Amino acid sequence: MSVVTGDSWVPAKVAAQRLGIKPTTLSAWRIKGIGPRFSASLRVARYRVSDLDAFMEAGLVTNTIQAKQKRKKGQSPCPTD
Repeated sequence: MSVVTGDSWVPAKVAAQRLGIKPTTLSAWRIKGIGPRFSASLRVARYRVSDLDAFMEAGLVTNTIQAKQKRKKGQSPCPTD
């Protein structure tokens, strides 16, 4: 088993698991341009672990009002959608 570090690249399925969402949701986010950064070299989407972590950090809020405001503005999709 390999160690996954911030500089590691993971396939979409692993990225979705790390974010706690379905791979189809991650695919929809890619199409809409609202998900984490990714690389599409060789026609396969791969995600850097540090970018997944940064995406989750950007979605941090301290209360539900902030969460609703972020979703309404489209700043960051809810990680559990």
